[in-house]
Amino acid sequence: MNLTTFNINPFDYQTTPWMLGQRAPSGGYQVPIQQFNSSGFRLPLQGPSHAGLPPPYLAGQPILNRNDHPMYFGSAILDKSVHPCKIEYNMHQLPSPCTVVLDNTVISHKGRYDLLQFNPDAMELVLASEGRIPAGRRPIKGGYEEDGMPLYHGIAVYPRDGQRIPGKTSPRLHGCEYCWGDDVHLATDYEILCWK
Repeated sequence: MNLTTFNINPFDYQTTPWMLGQRAPSGGYQVPIQQFNSSGFRLPLQGPSHAGLPPPYLAGQPILNRNDHPMYFGSAILDKSVHPCKIEYNMHQLPSPCTVVLDNTVISHKGRYDLLQFNPDAMELVLASEGRIPAGRRPIKGGYEEDGMPLYHGIAVYPRDGQRIPGKTSPRLHGCEYCWGDDVHLATDYEILCWK
């Protein structure tokens, strides 16, 4: 089977002939088999405008939703790397809906980023600690460092008030790195987003 690859973003998205409306060699249509790539389905977004966010019915279920303040996992696309980020709806006081931690600094990202469409039928949060990937689990890739090291989506608990906050994790980080306001934190016990 020939595969056509489209470079929609830094993650590998592929289409098969049945997606392009072509007939299978037998003359009939192939029955599609749903397979998820390592990074999930994503919506490409650009810039600091809160008005440019997709409507909730298109964005899908938020990973967190507190007081009409939905948060989504995302991936901020930088010059030489892609980092997991949090995308916050209804927070118009922020310079950008996309916030990412880079080099121990909180950045309101104004460039390209992708919103991960959370699918609770295929994805789940799994307890993890100290950067380890739980045995037998397939984490959902959220990006990579400049040297190619994978980064994954995580959720940490802010100790002062128990709020759950999206962040990033990897074995090199030894935990889940996240931001609260302008401060960067590291949680050694957290949840990592995995395929079911």
